[in-house]
Amino acid sequence: MKKMKTMRNLLICLAYCLCCGLLFAQTAAPAAQLVASTDAAAISTEATGVAALNDFKSSPEVEGATQSRSWTWHVQSTAIEQMNAPFSAKYSGPNSLPTSVEGRETLSLDIYTGVRLWRGAELRVDMMTWQGFGLDTTLGIDDFPNGEAYKAGTRPPHENIARFFIRQTIGLGGERENIADDQLDLPGSQNVSRLTFTLGRFSCKDIFDTNSYANDPRTQFMNWALMANEAWDYPADALGYTTGLAVELNQPKWTLRYGLFQVPRVSNSLTAADRIFKWPYDNSAQDGPVFSTWGMVTEFERRYNLDDHPGTIRFLT
Repeated sequence: MKKMKTMRNLLICLAYCLCCGLLFAQTAAPAAQLVASTDAAAISTEATGVAALNDFKSSPEVEGATQSRSWTWHVQSTAIEQMNAPFSAKYSGPNSLPTSVEGRETLSLDIYTGVRLWRGAELRVDMMTWQGFGLDTTLGIDDFPNGEAYKAGTRPPHENIARFFIRQTIGLGGERENIADDQLDLPGSQNVSRLTFTLGRFSCKDIFDTNSYANDPRTQFMNWALMANEAWDYPADALGYTTGLAVELNQPKWTLRYGLFQVPRVSNSLTAADRIFKWPYDNSAQDGPVFSTWGMVTEFERRYNLDDHPGTIRFLT
């Protein structure tokens, strides 16, 4: 068993080194940063441009139409190093930040893949490896400064299928818009007026409360208070991923969203799906009864422009 674990960790390290080598070969980044994050979009574009089926033809309805692809893949890796200076405190408890000097780091690696299944349908998979801890094992600060510091910190690398879902989009006709190639979307064009169903394992924040400037600690603000509001923290899985269903009705000026998600039996623990999708196996992962341990969310989004400056108002319940 120990030999198997050693071999697995060795393979993970080799895969990580290979991906990082590809990334740094394609991007010109500073040699050293306190926060390093990179996305292999260039690799994805090159790979899919050669291998994918170009099943999309330019339409006069979309100016500068995006070329559609049957599959795509992206890689991201983020390393964050943080340290606090010594300070005085009148009171310190078991969940308080230590008053002495402490340094911690986190490291994550994701490989995103997407495949077009049939008209309007795509399968998304995100294989994630993470390692490290936040300051004081992610305790002691209310608005924690490292959004990559999961509450399930670990010294050896752990693996997880963070996302595994099918998305079905049904066009309702009318104006079309371009969809850019990114980690969770295949490039192409689709109706602005559309109905979208997402079913499987993903993060609620992939769909709801998606602020354009503060939603991703890997490329934007790292503080928990800026990447998500408090409503998502208490019922969340310790890794931030769960199983559920989301439905979206999109129109040119507004979008209505609804979601139903499984939550763990104990707050900030793991859902039962983590027994399947997380390595090493976690025996403590458990869902509560489906009809009594769940979360529901509804969001209405209204988009507008003020003197050519776009804005959005969201009502979330």
